Amino acid sequence: MRVLRILVTAVLCGATVLIADTFFRTSIVQHIRPLVLTPVPGRVYQPPVEVQWEGPKQMRVWLRPSGGDPVDLGLRASPTVLPAHLFPRDGSYELELVAPRLGSWINTRRQFEVFARPAAPAAASAANTNLSKKREKGVGLKEILRAIKASRAARERANQRAQSLAEENAALREESEKLLAQLESLSSAQDEDSEHIASLEQQLSQLRQQNRVLSDELDVLRLRLGTLPPCTIWGYYSFPRPNTFPATRRVVVVSDHAGRIFRSQPECELGRRVDQTAGSPCFCAAGPWG
Repeated sequence: MRVLRILVTAVLCGATVLIADTFFRTSIVQHIRPLVLTPVPGRVYQPPVEVQWEGPKQMRVWLRPSGGDPVDLGLRASPTVLPAHLFPRDGSYELELVAPRLGSWINTRRQFEVFARPAAPAAASAANTNLSKKREKGVGLKEILRAIKASRAARERANQRAQSLAEENAALREESEKLLAQLESLSSAQDEDSEHIASLEQQLSQLRQQNRVLSDELDVLRLRLGTLPPCTIWGYYSFPRPNTFPATRRVVVVSDHAGRIFRSQPECELGRRVDQTAGSPCFCAAGPWG
């Protein structure tokens, strides 16, 4: 009984191993990690190029030349052929297969070289035609060297493009720094103008206040001037010796015999009437301002 149990357990374990091995080798591995059969890495191809893989039936195909941008070729089934117009120049190309779903998990890449040989002339001999047919089966050393040279040229073009982009980036950065400096100078100038305007406004306010004070003082002075009499000293002409010929020089009399100055016209008239030497009516002899 114990031996039978051991045999049954061994048979079940073996069957489980076989089933798991078959399951993982056929379905899961191929769907999770597609296997590219062609193109072969490191080999030089002449377009058109055949692409074949094992795994999902349909994959999204991307083709990127060395130093260029990737080109989306859409969903394709294995096997598929990439026509010659997709290879505008000789050099290195990278093929990427991405699953329509879960593309970040299910994808693979393959790099290969492409060299497009010129077509044989129409007037070539039959021997040359046969020789070219034989050479079409493989690529010679010269063609490999030319492909390597084309790949280097593509790499140089990519480096030149990266250098030009770096120079443009440096120029843009310098221009942005200049613009930033100009903005900072304009901002500082605007701050200075604001401070100057504020100081001018403060001075204007002070001048307005001073003008108001001066205007009040002027009104007070006008009131005081309005209270002043138009004439402060009155007088008349007098001839001390009127009977002489020629008469003596006239004098201006501004006070009476007691020495009181005539501050008004009536006072002057009273003094003139009692003065026998008076020779003119009373007049204003001196104003408030002399």
